[in-house]
Amino acid sequence: MCSAEGLLNRESFGTSDPYVIITDPSGKQVLRTPAMDGTLSPEWPASKSTIAIPVAARDDALRFCVWDSNTVKDDVMGEAVISAEEALLAVGRPGGSTLRVPLKPRINEPDAKIREASSLGTLTVAFSADPSQPPQQQQQVHPQQQVANP
Repeated sequence: MCSAEGLLNRESFGTSDPYVIITDPSGKQVLRTPAMDGTLSPEWPASKSTIAIPVAARDDALRFCVWDSNTVKDDVMGEAVISAEEALLAVGRPGGSTLRVPLKPRINEPDAKIREASSLGTLTVAFSADPSQPPQQQQQVHPQQQVANP
């Protein structure tokens, strides 16, 4: 699925333990990666961060919300929204199928630390498309790990 870098540390003591929740175009959570302990530049293992997500239209959006895992309450670290069109264009681009996108506050973000941060970091997501369909008909994207480093 992805890696991230330059994440905003949400911990008072220590370093954040980020994980990603992927939401499909209907708003349904389709994947939660494992939390990566004590890092602001996580790389999630492909075996635990790859999923096929069918999409009905190229303007459908996939949401990637990064969270800091905590014992009591998890804290949001930022969100990236990628359209199926952007993902499919990345797949067809010579030289790679990854998108590197800046994390932003969620719409109507209640947390001032997130709203006011100058940078929340970046998320890198690798995509592939359903190879059983011709490129002009592909309507399924597969977010996957860019670098497998468990």
